[in-house]
Amino acid sequence: MVLTYLEKENIGLILHLDDDEYLKLRSSWEFKLPEGYDFSFEAMLKYRYVAVAVNDEWKVIAEISDWRLSAIESGQRTVIFSKFSERVYLLSLAISKNLKENIWLHNSQKEIVEKSLIDESTLVRPCPLPPSLDFEEASRAVARRYGVSADQVQISIHRLAHGVRAES
Repeated sequence: MVLTYLEKENIGLILHLDDDEYLKLRSSWEFKLPEGYDFSFEAMLKYRYVAVAVNDEWKVIAEISDWRLSAIESGQRTVIFSKFSERVYLLSLAISKNLKENIWLHNSQKEIVEKSLIDESTLVRPCPLPPSLDFEEASRAVARRYGVSADQVQISIHRLAHGVRAES
């Protein structure tokens, strides 16, 4: 599918949230888009930024790391963020009128958005900790996966010595 003219001109979205929605977005680093944000799959892949306003006041500019589509909720789109910048002053100058009516970030705002996100105060999403299990939990997990009793699972750790040959 070919991008429409407007999809080509847009670089991201503007979200209008209440305080609770904003706090949830900041703590979870993701947000389910409400209705009204209609764009193609190709445009979704192109959009990299989100600006957030709370009660008609700019709060944050965010960089998108991923999108999640739900097959269950008829294509519900969830945006996942990698960075947050509270440096919104220049954006507030660029979009100061009819803030509520704007739901798109345009190419003309790209430089402002990018400058905000390279600022030293930008928050970068921490890397998630890898899942960790103790031996009992690991045995139960393997047993569930293969449909056997946990008593039948034996886990051992071996250190491989690279470059060492055993001589007889």
